[in-house]
Amino acid sequence: MKLVVLFLACLVGVSKAVVDIEASDLTVSCGTEDSVLGFGPIIINVMYTPESWDSTTGSNATVYPQGYEHVVDLGVDCIETIDVSASPWNYTLEIKQAPLAVGDEGACGQERLDAQTIQVELVVREGDIANSDDMYFNIQCVYKATDLVGLGKIIEGGVPSNPDDVVATATPNALDRKYELQLMYGDGDSENTVTRGEVLIGTEVYLRALMYGEDLGTVPPAIAGDENSIRIISCTACNDLNANCFSLFADYCPVLGIGAQFQSDSGFVTVASGTLSRSPDFKMFTIGGGQSAKVKFTCEIEVCRIADQCDGQNCETASRKKRALAKRQATDALAGTTYVTFEVDVVAEESDNAGNAGANSGTNTNTISGDSNLMYIILGIVGGLVLLCLIAGLIVFMRMRNNKDDNEKTIIQHHHNSHYANGGYKA
Repeated sequence: MKLVVLFLACLVGVSKAVVDIEASDLTVSCGTEDSVLGFGPIIINVMYTPESWDSTTGSNATVYPQGYEHVVDLGVDCIETIDVSASPWNYTLEIKQAPLAVGDEGACGQERLDAQTIQVELVVREGDIANSDDMYFNIQCVYKATDLVGLGKIIEGGVPSNPDDVVATATPNALDRKYELQLMYGDGDSENTVTRGEVLIGTEVYLRALMYGEDLGTVPPAIAGDENSIRIISCTACNDLNANCFSLFADYCPVLGIGAQFQSDSGFVTVASGTLSRSPDFKMFTIGGGQSAKVKFTCEIEVCRIADQCDGQNCETASRKKRALAKRQATDALAGTTYVTFEVDVVAEESDNAGNAGANSGTNTNTISGDSNLMYIILGIVGGLVLLCLIAGLIVFMRMRNNKDDNEKTIIQHHHNSHYANGGYKA
């Protein structure tokens, strides 16, 4: 949850005590978002000791939403309390939790600006007349999911270049739909089916993120109807030790040149009414340094309140990326983000075990490590070369032996012929 407080000045020429406070003198708790009860309670604390005070009420200052001081006086929908024992004094304004449609105002002037933002125009006044000596703040509470950090900003003097950041103590809402990551076959007979068991290295695959289940907000602080579409911010691939990790997607776009061989420079594409987002195809790979050839994919999913806000291409082209980022920052209404994982066994050659086991079945006794595969391949090549050398040696030996026998026969034949030539036997 994020709190933004903008300081405004009102120019009215009446001389009286000056309300001398800064942005750091305010703290705000925005409460939570509930499907039935709405937003809040919003509790604003102002640390301020007035220069003068009324002998009857004990204070000559008051804190209230602009135009709703009379509602504060009733003490029902918004209540002001003052702790004079603190130093400085602590003025607390509590605005009760209330359901609001976009554009509506609550009983205490709190306005719902968009799907996730509630705004309160706050006045800190001393005396009976509000003028330029008093302080005016524009408070915005932004409601997001549990995994988003609850930070608020107090901006002094309009919109300075270096605003101060403060932490808003709030209980954000949670995501109640289910989210899953799958590795899918990209071609062949198994195209568009989930990979099971071992996947052959070099196989064409792609990642698919899913959103499914009811969005009823039945388990507080989950909200009904706020999870309507998804897009993928980033994905990483790690070995089985969760080490030696590589970034596959960052800032909604693929990271090229890592050997994944993406067949497109676009990122995920969200389809099926926002419930499914798929990556470009790539060739399956392995990562060294692990104890097996398992590869673990982890993706960060951004969940949108507005369905068509996340649909289509998740990654903009280079020429449109800056403009698209500015548009996201200006219009985003997010339910939050979540992380999903998928682990797969990768093999160098197809085995009988491919396709038999579940992709997320945990320990797989049939898994062959990448290092062992390489060793077996090398030993096979060396063994083949040795066998060839033995066969070649045997052939050479046999030929040499045959030549020797022929030579001996020739010598004996020549010997007998000489004997007869020198006289031979006489009749």
